[in-house]
Amino acid sequence: MKSKAARLLNALGGEKQKWRVCQNVADKKLKNLEGDSLIAAAMVCYLAPFTQKIRDYYFAKWHSMIENRHIAITRKLNFNAYFGDPLKIKEWVNNHLPSDSFSIQNAII
Repeated sequence: MKSKAARLLNALGGEKQKWRVCQNVADKKLKNLEGDSLIAAAMVCYLAPFTQKIRDYYFAKWHSMIENRHIAITRKLNFNAYFGDPLKIKEWVNNHLPSDSFSIQNAII
């Protein structure tokens, strides 16, 4: 019985590293949750009707303002990659939604 338990613990030893990596990623996302959520809400509430150029300008401006106020935010935040589901985006493209960044942003919003 003892040897089975030891084998099981040894077999699960490799999972420990995977859990640490997952925990580190989750910790980073939680650390930046406040700033990331703030800029996402601003994008949805204020920038939805505007062109890509205006969205990019204000997104960068607001990102800088958030950082300057020492609110934790993901440094190089890509709205589509961060807030979009890659499988859902692929499904949209497969259903003939244009694959440009602006169209994907519109679908996410």
